[in-house]
Amino acid sequence: MTGPSRPSPPVSRSVREPDRVQFALVPRDQEILAFVNDSRYATTSHIRRYVFPENRSPQSCRRRVKALFHHGYLERVQPLVVPEKGSSELAYCLGWQGREFLKGHGVAVKSFQNRQQVRQQFLQHALDVTEFRVVCTEGLRRQQLVTLRRYVADFELKSRLHGLVGLQRRRLYTEVVHPCSPEPLVVFPDSMLILQGLGEFEAHKRVLFLEIDRGTMPIRRLQDKVLGYDLYHQQGIHKKFANVASFTVLFQTSSEKRARNIRRGLMGISGTNLVWVTAVQQVTAETILFGDIWRDHEGKSRSILVS
Repeated sequence: MTGPSRPSPPVSRSVREPDRVQFALVPRDQEILAFVNDSRYATTSHIRRYVFPENRSPQSCRRRVKALFHHGYLERVQPLVVPEKGSSELAYCLGWQGREFLKGHGVAVKSFQNRQQVRQQFLQHALDVTEFRVVCTEGLRRQQLVTLRRYVADFELKSRLHGLVGLQRRRLYTEVVHPCSPEPLVVFPDSMLILQGLGEFEAHKRVLFLEIDRGTMPIRRLQDKVLGYDLYHQQGIHKKFANVASFTVLFQTSSEKRARNIRRGLMGISGTNLVWVTAVQQVTAETILFGDIWRDHEGKSRSILVS
């Protein structure tokens, strides 16, 4: 006589077990892989909100992401655990199978860094950029007048720059020369968004450069960034992305106190008129585009889609 069978152990979170996870590629999987490719790093929450916006339950997304990991299409990365916040959500980047799948469908696969080589500070910053993109997309879904015409992440490569190395291979990387300084200033935003009106408003475009500040960069470095943007604006370099007269630099920072310090530190700096600042706690799907959560160089409340 045999005893009751023991239940199978749960599928591993860190070791691939493809034999234990049923899998067949579906169209939604390509959407997931394309989003992760464009974002570089994304959590399950990011993927659910971007690819599965109609699903209130996270189960469908979790099943697809789990299967994509166990069959080599995604890699898992464990963010640093913050004691007061508990366990952090797993992040994902493209796995070898995912890169080959996208290449086979004619998709340009972005630069890739092995998950063991990812520095935690860099990973958290990259996830903040992804979060901003997802929240912006959620905000855009709430209206029908404006669309996100183009999104460029900081790490995207220009095909003609394969012979260069480091930051100079980045699509948004630009050196601008200050007339009174021998040292060039670097313009290297975390991402660029081009918003465009729909229908009768199609001729209207807005270029936004995003800077994610986690509260660790010296104000002097931020001043140099803004000086670089000022020269970038004077020389009209932004027009290579869209033929618009100007652009706005969005600084999303870690707290209201830090936002005040940034605005104070940028007073009198050339280019500060291009900058709007807010705290990350203010940025939601409801407020990111239409809320007056941004503050300009004079401390006035501003909204991205309300003049």
